[in-house]
Amino acid sequence: MVRPGWRIASLLHDFSSNSINRHFKKIVKDLEEPYVTIGLEMSKDDVFSEIIQKVKYSDKKALTVYGSGSYHHITYGLCRLANNISNNYTYIHIDHHNDYGSLERKLDCGSFVSSILNDKLAKDVIMIGCSHSEMSNFTDEWLIGKCGKPAIEDIILKSKCNNVYLSIDLDVMLDDEISTSPLYSRGRMTKGMLLEIIGTIKSMRTIISADILGYSFSLFPSKRKKAMLLYEDIAKAILGEEEWQVCSKQ
Repeated sequence: MVRPGWRIASLLHDFSSNSINRHFKKIVKDLEEPYVTIGLEMSKDDVFSEIIQKVKYSDKKALTVYGSGSYHHITYGLCRLANNISNNYTYIHIDHHNDYGSLERKLDCGSFVSSILNDKLAKDVIMIGCSHSEMSNFTDEWLIGKCGKPAIEDIILKSKCNNVYLSIDLDVMLDDEISTSPLYSRGRMTKGMLLEIIGTIKSMRTIISADILGYSFSLFPSKRKKAMLLYEDIAKAILGEEEWQVCSKQ
C-alpha cells in the first residue's frame, strides 16, 4: 500500500544545487533543505548513510531536486529510502546515459543503476532516453524516432510493478532546454516530450517517489531562469495540480 502525500527536498551539495534551492524556497512550503556530503565516488553504504541521516525516513513520498549529474549516484540512496514506502517497485531511469557500469562496492554517477537492481532495491529497471546500444533484457531503449504516447505506453507496460520510482537526469534534454555539464553527451528530448512521458507514466503507474537533477550553473541569467522553470514544471507534472497546491506557497 502506497501512503498518500508528498514532501519536497532540495539537496545542498554543490553550487548548482544552491541555485535550485533558492528557487524552490520561494515557491514551496515546508521545503526540506538537507546539506549532504557526497563525493564523486563513494561506497554504497556511505551514500545511503548520508541520505538516511539528512533526508530521513517519512511516510510521505519524496520528490528530491538536486544539481549536477556527476552526483546521480545520490539516487541509489534515495531508492533505498523509498523502500520504506514500498519494496515492490520498478525503477524508471530517464537519462541520456544508462549509468549501468559496475564499481562493485562503490558507486559513481555512471555505475549506480546496476546496484539498484543487483541489491534488489527495485524489481526491475526501465530506461527511457538512453543513447547506448548495449541494452540488456531488463531495459528498453526509448528512441527519438518512436516518440509518442503509444511508444512510451509499450515500454511502461513491460514494467513488473504498479509502483515506480522515477529519476530524471536532464542531460536527456536538448541543449537549448537547460544547461548541463559539458562533460557528458546530450539527448534530444524537448520539455513537451518529457512532460508527456511523465503524464503517461502517471496514467499507468503509481509514482512512489522521484528525483530531478542534471542542472549545471550557467553564467547567463536567462538560461538560469529557464532551467529553474523546467525543474518547477517537472515537479508539478510529477505531483499533479492538486498535490502541488498543497505543497506550494502559491
